[in-house]
Amino acid sequence: MNQSKIWFSSDWHLGHERCIEHCNRPFANPNEMDDAIIHNINSKVQKDHVLYFLGDFAWVRNSSVNNVEKVISYRNRIRCTNFVWTQGNHDPDWIKHRFMDFARDIFELKITKQELYVLSHYPIHNWHRKRYGAIHLHGHSHGKSFGYDPWALDVGVDTNNFQPYNLDDIRDIMNARRLLRANEIIANDDPDDPSEH
Repeated sequence: MNQSKIWFSSDWHLGHERCIEHCNRPFANPNEMDDAIIHNINSKVQKDHVLYFLGDFAWVRNSSVNNVEKVISYRNRIRCTNFVWTQGNHDPDWIKHRFMDFARDIFELKITKQELYVLSHYPIHNWHRKRYGAIHLHGHSHGKSFGYDPWALDVGVDTNNFQPYNLDDIRDIMNARRLLRANEIIANDDPDDPSEH
């Protein structure tokens, strides 16, 4: 697959009025929020692309006919047919059993031998192959992560102006962080420090 066709997103909370307030989202109501998020996804993620969605799709608590129809309606509005969905804490089990194209809590996406992404809804402190350069992509935090790990990235819509992240976006962010880290190491390397010799 063409790697520029790989996308990531999380934490849409479609239909969730209180999410507008809790996350400081710039929308007047849930319909406006839903329309903006779905428009932004569809304007970038094409039908034949792959979208890795890391949880918290819509605000529905029970499997009433109305809620099932609501989730079907939201899903049908997303043009991408390759929608790989991990379960978030606001995705009830009935959604997983009926709609998820993929239903694991943690997923490893291997692009090349040297490029591995560990995907989950929740941020993980110590993920598989982290020390070998694996990158962790997650949601749940709405851009308010506790602690900072330069090799992890919250891909929720609240962190990217309600847009999805393309794989190339992720690479650019991580390369900038690697460069920053290298510059910090160089800046802290004091040639006059005897402990360095």
